[in-house]
Amino acid sequence: GIDDQLAMLHFKMGRCQRSLGRLSEAARSYRRASDLDRIPYGAPTRYNEILRELAARHGALFVDVAARLDRESLGGLVGDDLFADPMHPNLRAHRVIAAAVAQALQAHGLPAPAKQWQPGRYREPDLAAVYEADSELRRRERLIRALTCLLAERPACVRAEAEAVLADQPEDPTARAFLRDLSRPGGRRPRFRE
Repeated sequence: GIDDQLAMLHFKMGRCQRSLGRLSEAARSYRRASDLDRIPYGAPTRYNEILRELAARHGALFVDVAARLDRESLGGLVGDDLFADPMHPNLRAHRVIAAAVAQALQAHGLPAPAKQWQPGRYREPDLAAVYEADSELRRRERLIRALTCLLAERPACVRAEAEAVLADQPEDPTARAFLRDLSRPGGRRPRFRE
């Protein structure tokens, strides 16, 4: 009632709503928090509205990636399942984005007439195989997620990601620093060597 323009208030409301299982309310609160954030990590809602308006004005193809990511997310809460950190999509999200763009191009007969597209030629990569082929990719993605969780004050998430890294690389110094600092009174933020 005093000030409904505080981003952190809406973020904390979203966390409460999420914990209560009220996911659609949580999604609205998180979106409001992102839109109010003076240093936004993600794209404010207005950015997508501007892109949509410009595409309509100039006759350009607009692919609503934000809506597609919402549909692909658990309960419509775009987060850890699609992003490595607040700004960077993970492999799964890149695959979702690529599929949305490809479907839009095909629907509009681009770059060749749609009937000339040969479905079945392209096979989506198996994400587990991609991670297996490059263990460093998975490690970095987990450490970025751990840092994001730390900043969002989600210690259980920090612990889970750090422990997952240590399961593969028991001597990883960054993952060990996360766990060490979580166990300290006051939970100081970890110092990074990389």
